[in-house]
Amino acid sequence: MNTTPETIDPNLCPLCNKDNQCGNISACDSKLSCWCHSPEINFPEKLLNQIPDCPKNKACICKACALAYQE
Repeated sequence: MNTTPETIDPNLCPLCNKDNQCGNISACDSKLSCWCHSPEINFPEKLLNQIPDCPKNKACICKACALAYQE
């Protein structure tokens, strides 16, 4: 899939292209927190290095992909 900065959907995981359910993007209430802030979730370098350059820092990894790479 070709992605450019203009075609990146911040609601889709850059690894599996499914809804990332990012609470930071979708929350209208700033008191709500995203699932990614859970102390049980880690984002190891091995996982982050799999994100292509174009969507890096523009779209969040989904919970399923994050959980699949827990160390």
